[in-house]
Amino acid sequence: MLSTQQHIFGAIYKAFSNLISKLFMRIFGLTYEEVTWEKYMGNWHEPDSIPAGNDDELYEVFLEDGSNYNYDTVFTIENSKQKFGNPSIGQLCWLLRKICQDIMKVRNKQIIGYFAGSDIPSPGYREIHNEDVRYIAGLLKDINNNVQSVDFILSSPGGFIEASKKITDMIRNRFEQLSFILPGGTYSAATAMTFAGDEIIMCSYANMSPINPRVNGIDTYLGKQYYRTYKRYATFAPWALKHLNEAKIVENNVTMKVLRGLEKNVYRVAYNHLATHLFKVKQKTLINQLKLMLKIKKIVKYFTNFKKHLSHNVPFSIKELLEVGLPIKTADCILDSQLMTINNICTEIVLTTWYNGGNKYDVRKIFFNDKRCYTIKFYS
Repeated sequence: MLSTQQHIFGAIYKAFSNLISKLFMRIFGLTYEEVTWEKYMGNWHEPDSIPAGNDDELYEVFLEDGSNYNYDTVFTIENSKQKFGNPSIGQLCWLLRKICQDIMKVRNKQIIGYFAGSDIPSPGYREIHNEDVRYIAGLLKDINNNVQSVDFILSSPGGFIEASKKITDMIRNRFEQLSFILPGGTYSAATAMTFAGDEIIMCSYANMSPINPRVNGIDTYLGKQYYRTYKRYATFAPWALKHLNEAKIVENNVTMKVLRGLEKNVYRVAYNHLATHLFKVKQKTLINQLKLMLKIKKIVKYFTNFKKHLSHNVPFSIKELLEVGLPIKTADCILDSQLMTINNICTEIVLTTWYNGGNKYDVRKIFFNDKRCYTIKFYS
């Protein structure tokens, strides 16, 4: 057992250590506040795998007749609910396919669509992931091999840049001409996807965002700052590391090399998409190639400049995108209304809790064209 003298000595040593720690932290600008990682991260982390519960199951909606619902304009969803009652998921998907058919008649192109509720809170994992590749491949099977152009209706909160590149590469290998049509929010890796199009068409309230990569929900720009903070603690106040939120960056084996590598990869993907497809640099004269290369570097730097935007989800309007040099096209009145309707129908599907027998589920993602509609379920 410890003697009274040893207890007194231990208390004095502990008080002296805390005093020295606070002194060092005040001198070097460090903070001593102890905040749990869960509180710091908003109780969110990037999952290693897709959540369980039949979540990866492909669900094809039955082709129910939705013709008794009147969605002629974007503002009639609530009115139709009051008149006819709540629509089923099959009827909403029928309407979604019908709008696609109407757009195809005007634009004379095939359509594929991907909606993941970028601007709305919804349960389940919604980010672009390798799981999406096979669903989009399923939509492409409905298109004849002799078709050379396609419209891609896209709204997504972003996700893995590698998965987004897989999707765009698959589509570009199939079609000579690809148009991205944005009915709402298109963020991060989804923004980078649009750079692989021959044209980008946005409705009046659509937006893009910065494309900074993230690690465990933290932008790499901040991650690098956290890493530097960790190094300062490790050098001048190692006894305080247990109180440091930023130490989690290193504990998860994320190094400065990893953070910089992620940024370089995103920059390279965005630059190559723009140079190859949207601006078609190689088809220009040498002088124009040099001019376009400088222009593309300016655009990519703008989208990856987290220090300037200070947020991963800053919405870039059409006006801002035109000012930075992106050749954005604005949807005409008819297409704008149709895209608004698509956004509202998809939002209705994602925000509604559905029942399959006795099981309750929500929809994470919607893949659609003029013939079918796939949804990925999240059982709650």
